[in-house]
Amino acid sequence: MLTWLYRLKLEPIARFHADVEADGGTVSFISVMLSRDTRVFATSPSAGITEEYLNVPKHMGGVSTPYWFPTPVGKPYLRVALTAQASVEQREHAYTYSLECLTKIGGGCDLPCDYLPVAWHDWQAELEKHGFGVGGFGVYYPDHSRCR
Repeated sequence: MLTWLYRLKLEPIARFHADVEADGGTVSFISVMLSRDTRVFATSPSAGITEEYLNVPKHMGGVSTPYWFPTPVGKPYLRVALTAQASVEQREHAYTYSLECLTKIGGGCDLPCDYLPVAWHDWQAELEKHGFGVGGFGVYYPDHSRCR
């Protein structure tokens, strides 16, 4: 149904996409993305992105934690990254997607918490630890009170 609504320019397109890469019979990378082009942000759609690495790529720097958020604050997406050393709880948080935005009609689905609600709170707590103040986001995401 939403495909026709998209083609008639009545609703934005929503996508769920997953990639798995293997090297020598071993999974080396997993990427999952749920997005909706809400046109709220000109640079990219609102989305939740999970990336799991067997070995962290050099371009990501010297990451010393198995679960982190390489997302600039203020972007319309939440990018969660993890390694094989992530705990079961961290892995569950990174892959807990809300699929409501795939079929939602009308506004909304314009905040990262709409896609990765549990990881959103982990990111918020991480930002608070790094000085973004209570709530973790400062002036960014002014409508984030709905993110529960």
